[in-house]
Amino acid sequence: MCAYLNVIDLHDNLLTGPIPQQLGLLVRLSTFDVSNNRLSGPIPPSLSNRTGTLPRFNATSFLGNKDLYGYPLPPIKTRGLSVLAIVGIGLGSGLASLVLSFTGVCIWLKVTEHKMALDEGKISQLMPDY
Repeated sequence: MCAYLNVIDLHDNLLTGPIPQQLGLLVRLSTFDVSNNRLSGPIPPSLSNRTGTLPRFNATSFLGNKDLYGYPLPPIKTRGLSVLAIVGIGLGSGLASLVLSFTGVCIWLKVTEHKMALDEGKISQLMPDY
């Protein structure tokens, strides 16, 4: 219903939530700024599509929203462990767990085998010789 809307400038407010996808349908929109709010979620592709080599709106239109992500914003910098490190730890602990389990089973089999051999010796001692 806002086919002739050219400018949306909502920077430096306390707006929260995602950016509505419908804003990307405004074909005459030439200025769009929602920087420095509390927006979250992905940037709608229709607001960030590239026309040629330039995005429709650049990163400055979206900066200052801690939980907003997607092109044209730079990738989110992770704090602490990266996904690769977490996967590596998971695989490592899985491997360690597997090795420990396998070692435990081997020890149990060895003890059981030894116990059976001792029991077999006791049984053979109780059996009369013919």
